[in-house]
Amino acid sequence: MELERLHDIATTVAPELRDTLRLECRGDDWANPTDCIAFATRLTSMVVFIETPSVGLMLHEVGHLLPAIACPETVQKMASIWTGEKATAAMVRSGCSDLAAEWSGHDAAFHRRLLHLVHRTRRHGVDVALADVGAGGLHYAAPPLWVLDELLGDEPLRLSLLSFASIESIRAPHEFTNVFDDCRQFHEKLRSVPREDRR
Repeated sequence: MELERLHDIATTVAPELRDTLRLECRGDDWANPTDCIAFATRLTSMVVFIETPSVGLMLHEVGHLLPAIACPETVQKMASIWTGEKATAAMVRSGCSDLAAEWSGHDAAFHRRLLHLVHRTRRHGVDVALADVGAGGLHYAAPPLWVLDELLGDEPLRLSLLSFASIESIRAPHEFTNVFDDCRQFHEKLRSVPREDRR
């Protein structure tokens, strides 16, 4: 899908990004230091696609940029800036051997934002499947996204007119947070068991 169309979709479902969001594409000619398929950097409000841009991939990365407010803790974690031909450590990586690094930035709040983005996108007539946004499941030590979607209930509809900063100020449904936390704790416990004992 064309970057201009993706930008239109993103700024329709997340209007707070309208004045700042930038989308870029980098092809195979770019030396990719992290094997990532796309990444977002909050300091510059930019999404860079390494693989073919899609609605699902764009929503995933935009989920990292929201809420579009100053957040010192997140800025500190994402303290690298896209600079010409070089991107440094704050990339979202795929195929990462360190699962803890892979989970970073993909917490319950991120999955909640992503589900809100998916529902808003669908309400604007753009078809996007949960499987296309690349979240939830074993890769992120989280419940499957469809489970989280069910636990979120009608929240995306009820809060559809609110900014993402306002949504973040409202506590997520108890069941949603509990199931996510239980799943993450299970994976943390599993990681602490030596490989030879995992039978």
